[in-house]
Amino acid sequence: MAFSLARRALALLALVLTRPGAVHATEVAPTASLDTVFTRYVHGSRVDYRGLSADAGPLHRYLEGTARAHPERFGRAAQMAFWIDVYDARVLDGVIRRPGLTSVLDSVRAPGFFRERRANGGRELSLDDIERTVLRRGFHDPRVHFVLDCASASCPALPPHPLTSMTLERALDEAAQSLSVRYAMNMRPATERYGAIGTPAQVAEKIREVHAAGVRHLSLDLVGPYERRGEQFERFAAEVRPLIKDLMA
Repeated sequence: MAFSLARRALALLALVLTRPGAVHATEVAPTASLDTVFTRYVHGSRVDYRGLSADAGPLHRYLEGTARAHPERFGRAAQMAFWIDVYDARVLDGVIRRPGLTSVLDSVRAPGFFRERRANGGRELSLDDIERTVLRRGFHDPRVHFVLDCASASCPALPPHPLTSMTLERALDEAAQSLSVRYAMNMRPATERYGAIGTPAQVAEKIREVHAAGVRHLSLDLVGPYERRGEQFERFAAEVRPLIKDLMA
């Protein structure tokens, strides 16, 4: 979870300029099918879910290929690109499998949207697992919070092409830059230095750091889609607050 200056639901997707369908030997899984999906059905900030639903073959082929992949055999950049692509593809698939869905937080049409487990990278994982455990805990890169699609109108456009090990760094930097433009400030150093980002334990540790520096009053600001603020407040109360109870005495 991410609190203060950055959080999961902020979810910015950078523009990545790659050659369509390019597959490098250093990649965990081929991205040509996912590239087809982006090319046909992603139009700027809009996704043609109706068209994608009627032509879901390429998306399904990509996801089927990721189920048998072995990301642990590849380098850091290839692994990160793989998991980000998988996350975005899973979100698209989750939407088209729920006709009439208007929000991923719709408790009727999308119960457990981010907790549904499916096979990717040889493991049964939910979207929450991919974000929190695989990406956040596994790579400790604050910029990851800016490159995960949340299927919300408040999220920027999907990239024109899937990420690869060759384009990952540029994508992460462009995502941080996009956030900086959105908030009229350079968010990358602020996020890395001041944002409480990561697991409940990591967020609690950051709060302890500012407490040790003399801060005695903390204002919690959850930046991101308004519709997810309730969920984040609940998680903070249930998962972080118990870890800092001694600071509130």
